[in-house]
Amino acid sequence: MKFTKIITIIAIFFGLLSNINAEKYQTCESKKLEIENKLKLAIQHNNTYEINGLKKALKENNRYCNNTTLKQDRDKKIQEKQHKLQKLKVELEKEKKLGNIDKINKKERKILEIENELKKLN
Repeated sequence: MKFTKIITIIAIFFGLLSNINAEKYQTCESKKLEIENKLKLAIQHNNTYEINGLKKALKENNRYCNNTTLKQDRDKKIQEKQHKLQKLKVELEKEKKLGNIDKINKKERKILEIENELKKLN
């Protein structure tokens, strides 16, 4: 029973961290506001695990967040996605020449997915 609670707490915490990621924020202030809004909701719903996780995220944001680093991280992620997109487009053309429909469809789906991720980053 105790093990299950620990696993649940860890899962909730990592879920919160994945929601509070640097890629969608332009500034540390916008990131802070998002965390504070989520914290208010958690307090309203008396969700103690989420409250604790958000308080920790807010504390870390206040301590470590830097707008320059935040922008550099976003720019790096954009570059990585663009590189991957170019690579997939080359692979797609190769598969079109070979005529493998399954691989063509798979590459097209991946390309769309990465294009959507790039839109979110911009």
